Amino acid sequence: MVKIKTRQKQLQREDQKTKFRKFVENHVHDFVEISSYISGSKLYGVISECDHVSLTLTITYLDEENPNYNETESLHIPINSIKYIKKL
Repeated sequence: MVKIKTRQKQLQREDQKTKFRKFVENHVHDFVEISSYISGSKLYGVISECDHVSLTLTITYLDEENPNYNETESLHIPINSIKYIKKL
């Protein structure tokens, strides 16, 4: 009995991971809000890449006065550190 329950829980966890990975893959190039255990604040940006280990969030800082000073930053966030992702 114990093995069956453990196997069911393992399958549920794998199913959740698969759903989360598919969600991330379906929202590449979308603007999102990410809450992560790594960052004390929410992160906002565009998911530019993802794999089974991490995703890359691209953040662009716009300078309204001088567009030549726009900055782009890429953050590599481990998948297992993400609390949630919200598409905006």
